[in-house]
Amino acid sequence: MRTVRGWFEHLDLEALKVAARAAVVMPACFAISNELIGNPQMGLFAAFGSFAILALVEFGGRARSRLIAYGSLTGAGLVLIVLGTLCSQHAWLAATAMGLIGFAVLFSGVISGYFAAAAPAVLLSFVLAVMVEAPASAIPSRLAGWLLAAVASVVALMLLWPARPQRGLRAGIASACRALADQVEAVPGADAERDTELAQGAIEAVRSVTSTYLATPYRPTGPTGPPAAIGQLVEDLAWLRPFASGAAASPDQRRPGSAAGEIYGVVVQVLRGSASAIEGGDERPDLDRLDRARESATAELDQRVRELDAAGEASGVATTLEEGYQLGSLSDAAVVLGVHALGAAAEPEAALRKLEEDRPERAELMPSTRIGRTGELARGYASDRSVWFRNSIRGAVGLGLAVLIAQLLRLDHSFWVVLGTLSVLRSNALGTGSTVLQAIAGTLAGIIIGGVLVYAIGADTTLLWVALPISIVIGAYAPRAVSFAAGQAGFTVVVIVLFNLVEPEGWEVGLARIEDVAIACAISLAVGLLFWPRGAAGVVRRAMAGAYDGATEYLTATVEMLLRGGDRYAVERIDQAALASLHRLDDAFRQYLAERSPGHHEYHDLATLLAGATRIRRTGHALRASSAAAQTGPSALEPSGEGDSERELERDVDGLARWYRKLGQAIVSGGEPPAPELERGAGREHFTALADEASRAADQAEMARRLGIAWTSRHLETLRGFESHLAAAARELADSGRQADGSSVAR
Repeated sequence: MRTVRGWFEHLDLEALKVAARAAVVMPACFAISNELIGNPQMGLFAAFGSFAILALVEFGGRARSRLIAYGSLTGAGLVLIVLGTLCSQHAWLAATAMGLIGFAVLFSGVISGYFAAAAPAVLLSFVLAVMVEAPASAIPSRLAGWLLAAVASVVALMLLWPARPQRGLRAGIASACRALADQVEAVPGADAERDTELAQGAIEAVRSVTSTYLATPYRPTGPTGPPAAIGQLVEDLAWLRPFASGAAASPDQRRPGSAAGEIYGVVVQVLRGSASAIEGGDERPDLDRLDRARESATAELDQRVRELDAAGEASGVATTLEEGYQLGSLSDAAVVLGVHALGAAAEPEAALRKLEEDRPERAELMPSTRIGRTGELARGYASDRSVWFRNSIRGAVGLGLAVLIAQLLRLDHSFWVVLGTLSVLRSNALGTGSTVLQAIAGTLAGIIIGGVLVYAIGADTTLLWVALPISIVIGAYAPRAVSFAAGQAGFTVVVIVLFNLVEPEGWEVGLARIEDVAIACAISLAVGLLFWPRGAAGVVRRAMAGAYDGATEYLTATVEMLLRGGDRYAVERIDQAALASLHRLDDAFRQYLAERSPGHHEYHDLATLLAGATRIRRTGHALRASSAAAQTGPSALEPSGEGDSERELERDVDGLARWYRKLGQAIVSGGEPPAPELERGAGREHFTALADEASRAADQAEMARRLGIAWTSRHLETLRGFESHLAAAARELADSGRQADGSSVAR
């Protein structure tokens, strides 16, 4: 009894739910089509279509989003079934179409995690249509089978153990927003234990969101609209958290009736309103109220600084302006987070229109909902620096070759060759080689198990019908909860039972499968060796350098715009290019982790360097946010003529950009990173001097401009403070690469 209880405790319940749904729907669709209607073509597409939708695809999110995704998947399958059937009687046409469609479907994963998740099922619809040769007259039956499978599967997904969207990324972001709101709202110093508890809760909530975000081999968001906003919110939380912690360390600013205290209260509302918007609730972040609070805080800060300066309290001026920097950074981060929360809400287009009417500068911070932006960003992936592009090319060539060889050799059940190629092919030759062995071993095991089962059952179709759902449960559960090889074995058993129901062939049907899988493995291994055999290892270092180049270009352009004015849309285009380069780095990093299990230090070094590139772009974002959110406030830089402070700030940002570009080059070459030019905290004297200069300004406008320069310099000083940390990570990564084999990412 204890052994049985322990076995149940180790069951993967989510995988079991997926398997149970498939075991209910797939036999039912097959029975209706093949037995009740008596149409084998319909039965084939109903059976494999339901298995694909239920076992190969998993869409997260809210019910409406999932319904749209499944509807789109169904529509794509219908189109590809027609195309595949029309190409099925011409080997070269079929192979060419397979290659083109394979590339398009695989590469579309850059658009959204939904597209990436749907790829196996979408490709299966075309593979079945093109590899099971049939005339055009079979198209209606095939479409009917696919539609039956789709409708039955979606109904089962929505009614049988429906997914819980609150467990997804949106819910984690909303929970982190509330944890940060609790930390900002707490009165500091009243209860030290409570302060520690809230701070730790915020850290854990943000860390949990980041872990969820990185938990899949592809980014679970897209480049535009609500999916893009969700991805930005993950970064927003990490950016805001240190300022929320710093806010609690300044109790004097929380006195009742103060403008600064009002900002803290509005930030709490923005965080909670953002959480509501993200989850589809009625509350929204009140960014207009935050603007008014910032204006009041500006006047209060002006008065306080002038009083301290008149009293000759220079240290008090510096302390006050440092507190102003922290408060401004907190409110700037809240503005960006609130804008992205509106973008992630159910009505992002309406929110964007309102922002464009009220605050066009702030609207630039919201990810575009335009279709054209999707194409613009997708073009940024069309190079060998992108793992999506490499994997799509590799997959398209492998699938096209598999179709051509299977068609020319006239193999029985030849679609297994293409399916085997799709499942075995990985992103590097080493990974493909290991999955080849697993695929063959799993298929052999499945043939033995299925053969024994069919031999024992004999010609009794009733027992075969009983065996079908049991085998489906195993076939759908094994790849998720056990291993790839176990999944291959389970799927082989399903196929043997299914085809013996269609046309009794005994265990010999398994021999055809292992022959086809062996051919698929050979094709996959050859393609893996010919096309970028090192996989993502070589891409990561170049993507890292590209991300640093793009982020520093954006930061430089932002500072130039704030100092001199200029085309905001040009800066936005540079930002989008920087974002695309960061996405390519993120994809390469995820792919690298999926290919191998790096050691703790190597993973930590890679993650540190990735975060460094992200931090540069977020600094530029923070400067744009401060300009958009408080154009007349202390953080706004009004364009002006030449001055010593402006020229010095330009030299600072140029020098910082050069250092980070050198760091990227060192990561590519594996050489010695540049020496840090400024340790953390070493630039505070410069900030103090700029702040003192601002306090002596003749009027409020000049003071605001000087404070903008001072606080921009303070942001750059913070980035400078990370130089030694990043240089150490790059050095450790290079050292580990020289000691490891040629597959190391840092060689």
